[in-house]
Amino acid sequence: MFGFKLNYKLFYQYMDPYIVVLLVPIIIIGLTVYSYFIQLLREEVIRGNLNLLAQVKDTIDVKMNEFGNIAYHIASNPNLTPYAATKSAYSEMNAIFELRNYLLL
Repeated sequence: MFGFKLNYKLFYQYMDPYIVVLLVPIIIIGLTVYSYFIQLLREEVIRGNLNLLAQVKDTIDVKMNEFGNIAYHIASNPNLTPYAATKSAYSEMNAIFELRNYLLL
């Protein structure tokens, strides 16, 4: 029975250097691959956020152009001048109906 313990001790004594020799490269390769994939993931997230920001910028630019066009059309509509819109109750109602044409959906 005492001999088996000695054999196990001897087995572990010879196995330890092999485990260290195998684990060190595996750990180094694992850490290298991990850092590479973390960097790759970070770049992909940044790229996705930049694309999303570009889409939002384009959407806002289109809406601002629509607002400019609406402002131009309202300013050039003779039924919506301050004098024409407040001349009578009928002209006020007409101005309200004219403004409904410019609603954004």
